[in-house]
Amino acid sequence: MRRFLPLLLVVIAAIVGALRTADKAKVPGDFLRYHRAGRLVATGRADLLYDVKFLREQRVYTDERVDGGDPLRESEFKYAPALAVMMSPLGALHPRTASILWGAWTAALIAAMFVTAWRWCGRELPAWWMLVPLVLLARPIADNVNLGQLNPSALVPATIGLALLARGRCKSAGALIGLGTVVKFMPGVLALWLVWQRRWKALGAFAGVILILGFALPAAVLGPSRSIELDREWIRVRSSVYTKASPDDVPGYSVKSFVYRALGDTPYVTSLSDTSVHADAPHASL
Repeated sequence: MRRFLPLLLVVIAAIVGALRTADKAKVPGDFLRYHRAGRLVATGRADLLYDVKFLREQRVYTDERVDGGDPLRESEFKYAPALAVMMSPLGALHPRTASILWGAWTAALIAAMFVTAWRWCGRELPAWWMLVPLVLLARPIADNVNLGQLNPSALVPATIGLALLARGRCKSAGALIGLGTVVKFMPGVLALWLVWQRRWKALGAFAGVILILGFALPAAVLGPSRSIELDREWIRVRSSVYTKASPDDVPGYSVKSFVYRALGDTPYVTSLSDTSVHADAPHASL
């Protein structure tokens, strides 16, 4: 029984995540960003991934909307075309069904991260020490599950990759870090660690996964020229966020957004439910 306990914990987490998501009245807005992108790929409309005019028309979920039900509000997709291709299997499903599966996936990932850390540190520390990171991370964990965010799909593979790296499983470690980087580029900074540690096999696996999932997969699904053009469009659209004096999507919780608020005069704008909240940047006076 003890041998199967880690797997049991992950399965229980997946069930809880699915039930928690199924109990929601609306599909989480952040997940809808990724699902909508996957739907566009699945229905052969990948060219519209970054089309602002088409986004304003709110037409992707026309068939799923019902009077008095979930408005299924469509929002901007900020990530690379590769992620949209990876989300296309879920995009082919009804957004609510896909959301429940995503909730299970996210909860299972987070549980797997803690199980990995528990087994990694178990020989050196009592198991109850795992309560420390669990308590510290309780709120962001709940937020990521409730909002259907992408972060666990990027950070958990990279974290487990580091654990495998410490055990000498370099190729598997590099592959998982590469997977996290394709999903959301932040784990890519770990490539510097691999170079510093001279883990060349891990670095090779890291680069291989990025080439396969980040470039070869979109080229195979969308066609090479179409894939390249979408990458260029994504870079053009997202680079404007860093170059415009006041980008439309600036206040968020990224380092980039913090810098804009702290050093510039961009107002803080966020949303609670369906109501926008405007306030002076809380960091600017510093």
